[in-house]
Amino acid sequence: MAMKIKPLGGYKRAHDSTCIANSSYDKKGKRLTLTFASDGTTYEYSNVPQRQYLDLMDASSKGRLFNYDIRLAYPYAKRR
Repeated sequence: MAMKIKPLGGYKRAHDSTCIANSSYDKKGKRLTLTFASDGTTYEYSNVPQRQYLDLMDASSKGRLFNYDIRLAYPYAKRR
């Protein structure tokens, strides 16, 4: 079961996914941060609309939605 925490101005969630371990979204900054289950690497994606984040949260396959709709569509930087 996903855990939902609402920090100031955004969301944070742990996932039961083989691709994405957890995510956070900053509404004000439109920043999506994803930590991947395979190696624990974290990436931050910029200018991501809230609707895109909500679609990711509702997706039955988060990895598929990430690969098709987010991975190359938004600027990103590796965080750790």
